[in-house]
Amino acid sequence: MNKIFFIACMAFSNLTYGVEELSRYQIMPAVLTDKGPLHIKSDKLHYAPCIFNKNKTSLNWAGYVLKIGHKNLWVNRFQTLVPSLIPSPHHSSVSAWTGLGGYFSKQMIAAGFTSTFDPKNQAQQNYFWFQVYPHDAQIVTNLPISIGDKVEIFVASPKMNQYHITFGLPDKHEGLLVPPDMTKSSKIKRTSANFIVEAPTEGKQVRSLANFGTITFELCLSHIYGEFAKQIPLNALIPVTMATKSKVIKAQPSGLAYSPTVPSKVTFDFNVNWQHE
Repeated sequence: MNKIFFIACMAFSNLTYGVEELSRYQIMPAVLTDKGPLHIKSDKLHYAPCIFNKNKTSLNWAGYVLKIGHKNLWVNRFQTLVPSLIPSPHHSSVSAWTGLGGYFSKQMIAAGFTSTFDPKNQAQQNYFWFQVYPHDAQIVTNLPISIGDKVEIFVASPKMNQYHITFGLPDKHEGLLVPPDMTKSSKIKRTSANFIVEAPTEGKQVRSLANFGTITFELCLSHIYGEFAKQIPLNALIPVTMATKSKVIKAQPSGLAYSPTVPSKVTFDFNVNWQHE
């Protein structure tokens, strides 16, 4: 199998990051085994643009958003652990993802994972997915994930209307690439770079938000493609709180901090805490 440099430093096809530059800023790559070719199936859940309440909270998003220029070629990545959900008497789900668009515009591309609790079987299901909205989300079937797995997810636009997505399991040294022709779109407006916990949509209804406790977004990278050394002011990121229409808070982000393991302060960390279904 092929080896890939994953996330902060990756080399595959025409997407190549400079190892020396990233090493200088102590953002070190993980070398993973490519588990491709990609196998997918349609997801019955959807990952929608931000649905705003009247009080500027969101019905389906919690996390942080960075306003970016439409024509900028952008790179996003984050790392987290797959949560263990608290059992619920009914179906509930939570997704964690990164992507471009969907906050200031209705077009977006996103990649992440979903955890769902099935009360009938008292079981939790976890999987990676990607979506070019409004098209259906696609479940990745040949890179399974389990509770407690460390995952890394990467979305980049190295060229106009071209997107690269990579999923990785650093502790297992496995990764998977989504071919660019599966994410090509001329309609996506790169108006925001997002790090989001979402209550997914099924049909036209937002699902109950599974009790995930806390999801920690670590080593978040959000930069213009090729300009990884530039520090993003944390006050440039917009916090998003998830709440019901009656203003009951469902999930809320913590404050931001630069990643303590990266002295160059080009990555950041934060938590999203569950509060209500």
